[in-house]
Amino acid sequence: MAPAGSLAVARRNRMVVSVPGLLLAGALTIIGALLIALLPNDLRGDTWIALTAGREVAGHGIPHHETLTTVAHGRVWVDQQWLAQLMLYELERVGGLALIGFVDIALVLGALVGAMWAALRLGARRRSVAWILPLAVWGMLTGLEVRTQALAYPMMVALLYLLAADGRRPSRTVWWCVPLLVLWGNLHGSALMAAGLVTLRGVTVAWGRRRELARTPRAWAKPVGLALAGPASLIVNPYGLGVASYYRATVFNPAFRKLIAEWAPAWHEPATLIAVLSLSVVAVWGVTRHRRRTMLWERCALLVLAVGGLVAVRNVPWFALGALVLLPVWIDPSAGAAPAAPAAAWRTRWAPVAAAGVAALGAVWLVQGAANTVGANATTLTPEFPAGALAMVRNEIDAHPGWRVYADDTLADWLLWELPALHGRVVADARFELMGSAQLNSQVHLVSASGAGWKRAARGCRLLVIDPVSYRHAATGFEREPGARTVYRSVHAVVIVRTAAGATA
Repeated sequence: MAPAGSLAVARRNRMVVSVPGLLLAGALTIIGALLIALLPNDLRGDTWIALTAGREVAGHGIPHHETLTTVAHGRVWVDQQWLAQLMLYELERVGGLALIGFVDIALVLGALVGAMWAALRLGARRRSVAWILPLAVWGMLTGLEVRTQALAYPMMVALLYLLAADGRRPSRTVWWCVPLLVLWGNLHGSALMAAGLVTLRGVTVAWGRRRELARTPRAWAKPVGLALAGPASLIVNPYGLGVASYYRATVFNPAFRKLIAEWAPAWHEPATLIAVLSLSVVAVWGVTRHRRRTMLWERCALLVLAVGGLVAVRNVPWFALGALVLLPVWIDPSAGAAPAAPAAAWRTRWAPVAAAGVAALGAVWLVQGAANTVGANATTLTPEFPAGALAMVRNEIDAHPGWRVYADDTLADWLLWELPALHGRVVADARFELMGSAQLNSQVHLVSASGAGWKRAARGCRLLVIDPVSYRHAATGFEREPGARTVYRSVHAVVIVRTAAGATA
């Protein structure tokens, strides 16, 4: 049950505009401006994967076998994110890259606002939310990439609120998590984590009712229903039980840590690790100091999310959102207490005016930034994907229709998106789940240019498109091949034409 007075606190939070409220409004304005400024850097490999796959879904239906690359051609493709990819593709058709970038920003901001609202509804005060917000935003910075994941951020907040609210005041509203999970399971792979949180709620309900369960069979309905709803929701998709192969090939694939930076543990990125540890320290302090304000499910859920963030960088945003929803309640020294005395006259009289002013200035700032973004062209929005390299690749494949192309995981999906003629001619892209262990190992060796056969992944390819920063050793090695020509080079891409002998060596 909720602590005494928490509903009164929640009502007071909705009615009174205070200095912490102004700080939150100003902080959200700054965050929005920051997200707009960072947008050109947030269009990356996963953006192109989503758009290319979405175009396939729109044009040919939900895919079941790979046709885009040669290394996995004909292999079973479980496109778990098909719905999110289709949505992004349709948005791009309407408004281009700028629109999907702006929608991504709106989703991130919406998730942050929703998390703060959830914390207030659970009984926290604005001051406590203002303390946690900077750390949560710090954690969210690791997930700022325009991709399908952003669509799941607001869903994460909704799920956390439903489950946390049920822990404090049990109700039938918690069952809304089931349709939420079904939709999530067709949008992004993080649905597996969400299903685990729902199952965890079922387990904690069973623990809390352990004495009642022994006496009343009907008491089993809710804990068993929630425990089973999690995994059951994941199979409501076009692939059914086959979706398990997708999770097995991604979440439980150790090779991903070697190939993809965001799948590496958080301690590989010191700034990210500091954010995770800071939030964890605050959580431990809140539990030890105000244990009665924390529910069993909340403690277990935040522990699971924290461990997930430590294990893989890509999980940190989920921990950050969980912390923003739950920690303000845990650390608030007055959470659940009776409302304090009425605010001073200057606060009640002038704070709403100041809040309206801050909101108006923030709206003008954000709308102006959005207008500039929507008016930008693709070259401005995608500096890491140079038009010169694209033009050179187009010329080479037009002149040599039979050539195969090797592109690294950063650039391959960009090429597939921009040049549909490359479908079935690019060796591989960033969907590493489609590769076997031997093929993944070949990719690892090529990245580091290590071992006698490090060029095996690019065998048979006359045209190479490589990021000279991430693949600097490989780029240097290929450029030193006898007869190889570098036809384009910039800080973001190098295009190399190999001889027939070099391609077959």
